[in-house]
Amino acid sequence: MPSWPDVSRGAPNVLLRSALFAGVQGRQRQVFKKRTLLASTQDIELKLQGVQLDQSDLDVWLQILHLARHQLPGYPVTFKAHSLLKAMGRGISKPHYAWLADSLARLSGALVEVTFKGRHTFGDHLLRYYRDEDTQSYVVELTLEMCRLFASGYTYLEWEQRQRLRRKPLALWLHGYLCSHATPYPVKVTTLHRLSGSSAQNLRDFKLRVRTALQDLVAIGALAQATLTDDGRVMVKHTTDQ
Repeated sequence: MPSWPDVSRGAPNVLLRSALFAGVQGRQRQVFKKRTLLASTQDIELKLQGVQLDQSDLDVWLQILHLARHQLPGYPVTFKAHSLLKAMGRGISKPHYAWLADSLARLSGALVEVTFKGRHTFGDHLLRYYRDEDTQSYVVELTLEMCRLFASGYTYLEWEQRQRLRRKPLALWLHGYLCSHATPYPVKVTTLHRLSGSSAQNLRDFKLRVRTALQDLVAIGALAQATLTDDGRVMVKHTTDQ
């Protein structure tokens, strides 16, 4: 894996540009009992078996990747539950410990299969873990196949910005998707609806959600400008493009 600065979190682009970590509320999770094709970019085929993952699960995975970035692949990382929760800006009460345990169970149980251009397929769980119930200490092993996805391209995400977007799942998903493009090109709302795994039943409702999410991204400084055109396209400028 690459080594990024403390203020950032690194993620493979292929996972930021798909519905693997969907832009939905946790209570809307689906359960995929068999390998199910998820929305992704045209050059990628991505399948998931397990409980649907969301942006809060992505943040847990990103934080564990952050702890492991200076280590060789295959070496486990250790941490206390309260330290991981504090690093994520969350509370350290019993419900938060339970939330973290549930998220790690989803990440461990999710079987992810990624095929590049119909030629090379990588399949594995996102991580494995051991937990000491008395001390709430974790030993987590990131799986090699998922770490290899960094080789296809990756993005550094501003961690503070993601913290400010908590409980705004679509804004979080758009944050990852848009940041993964050095020069964002106009993208159709219908494409974002598909790639984000949104639960919005109609496009009109989704457009309203996108408009609000884009305003949130501009407000935190993730974007310099964002426009939703009358013909249903999203056009943005990064702050570095000014």
